[in-house]
Parts: sequence; structure tokens; C-alpha cells
Amino acid sequence: MSEIKAQQGIESPAKAETEVVPFPDLLWAWNGFWRLSNSRPAGFNGVLRIPLSEIEAYARLSGFDYGKSQEFLTFIERMDHRYMEWVEEQRELEEQKQKNKSREKGRARRSR
Repeated sequence: MSEIKAQQGIESPAKAETEVVPFPDLLWAWNGFWRLSNSRPAGFNGVLRIPLSEIEAYARLSGFDYGKSQEFLTFIERMDHRYMEWVEEQRELEEQKQKNKSREKGRARRSR
């Protein structure tokens, strides 16, 4: 996979615990997803979904015909949905770590 990324000149901004290897015939959508991830707006609780306007602009600038644009939109929306689930999971894990730290500090104070 790293060879393919090097050939395409694209690096995934987020390194997963286990590397996801897309089907070779879907690399165009995978690469588009990671490029579009840079255009995510920030919200109060972190990143938001990729705006539809950004997806449309990418498809237009890439010269996709109508059918390929619709296919691209489908792939990007599905990947973005899963990515946002992962972001939420990570946020919840971090929140739980913070709660555990607070409890440990409270116990340490009481034991003094």
C-alpha cells in the first residue's frame, strides 16, 4: 500500500492502528477522500463532515462525468460517515481517560 501511496503522491493524514487497504480500483475515491478531509470545517467538538460543496468541486475539477461524480459522492459520504464514527469513538475514549484521571486524583487526595 505504501508503494501505491508513493506513486500517487498522497499520504493519509490519519494513521490507523491497522492500515486499511482499499481495493486498487477504488484508489481514486480513497485518495479523493483524504484530499477532501483537509477541507473539513471545525466545530465545537472537533471536525465536521466534509461539505457537499467541497465534494462537488473536487469531482468537477477532476473532470468526472455525471455518473462518476455520483459514484464518487456515494463513496465519499460512506467513508466520511465511518470516519466521523471513528472520531466520535476517539472522543469518547479520551473523555473516559479524563474521567479516570479525575477519579484517581480524588482518591489520592482522600488517602493523604
